[in-house]
Amino acid sequence: MQACSSGTVTRVPLKNNLGDITMEMPARWDTTLQWTDYSCNAESDRIKYRFQQRSNPVVLESGFIFSNYPEDSVNQLTIMHSGAAAPGPGGWKTMAEVHVGNKYYCTLLDANTQFSLDTIIRAGQDSFSILAPVFTDTTAYYHREVRVATIMNGQLLEFEFKLLSKTPQPGMNRFTGEALGIIRSTRLKYQR
Repeated sequence: MQACSSGTVTRVPLKNNLGDITMEMPARWDTTLQWTDYSCNAESDRIKYRFQQRSNPVVLESGFIFSNYPEDSVNQLTIMHSGAAAPGPGGWKTMAEVHVGNKYYCTLLDANTQFSLDTIIRAGQDSFSILAPVFTDTTAYYHREVRVATIMNGQLLEFEFKLLSKTPQPGMNRFTGEALGIIRSTRLKYQR
């Protein structure tokens, strides 16, 4: 993937003629990766774009069940969309539907998941579903996550901000606010 960076503003060209994303990125995310996370059927394949620190381990998830995620040194943003060949009318019609779907995904492992942030915001001309689950079962390490979803050219576009560490990290308490700031800076440029 060739993300074009100029200072802290990054342009991410999306595959399958979906369009481009422009957003402000923290300088610490100095490594960009792009790959396809293959599933058991082509319709479930996901194209992923990851931004992370060069010093952290590179993990490119692939497959129906992926369990090799590191418990330490994860500070990243992953953008995901369908690997289906072309954008067009998808199953997502409203942001309310996207928000319900986003919340459902967050509660798959724990139906009692609570959220420190549960909202839909407008950034530029687009709306984004934003959820920050509160993890209570992670006694072995510190875990912060913000899940964001929107509709782009009829397709679901997801953003997953993730921080995992065995020790407290500087700025950990600002993680959710920083993710929200990045989303507020996000602009979607649709392919015509």
